[in-house]
Amino acid sequence: MTDSLSRGTVGAAGPADEGGFPPVAGEAAPPVAAAPGTGSEGPSGPPPAPDSAARTATVPDPAVAEEPPGVPVASQEPPVLVVSGVVRDSLGVLLPRAVVTLTVPGEGGRQLAKTRSAADGAFSVTAPGRGDYLLAASAPQLGEERVLLRLEDHSVEVEFRVPVPGAVAD
Repeated sequence: MTDSLSRGTVGAAGPADEGGFPPVAGEAAPPVAAAPGTGSEGPSGPPPAPDSAARTATVPDPAVAEEPPGVPVASQEPPVLVVSGVVRDSLGVLLPRAVVTLTVPGEGGRQLAKTRSAADGAFSVTAPGRGDYLLAASAPQLGEERVLLRLEDHSVEVEFRVPVPGAVAD
């Protein structure tokens, strides 16, 4: 009794090569010459030989693991640190278009981000990484409030209360 390999057939894997083995995955099967007059030659003669690119197999690099679709890839990048919040006056009124700046603390501190609060007083700035920062909110004709922040591994929320000149806070 002979098995399917010795007869040159291997189920759906395709025809066996001259040695009786199926072609290697990713390689094209060697060209098979058709008998003259069988119609396999086509209008311009025998079929062309496969090019070298068709015989090159792509072998995945075991050092590079591919993640399945939809799975987040773990990275060594520092977390994105967002400082968000709202700007109000000392009476609790939301302040649209207040200027909010994020700077490096100290004399002549370098400005890292600048934005304006939205119509609802909300703002958001992104810090470049972990560390100490000075966050300030100012509104024309009202004043300014500053807060020193130490950002570690997560984003923070800040509520500013810009003082109103002459108003007594609760």
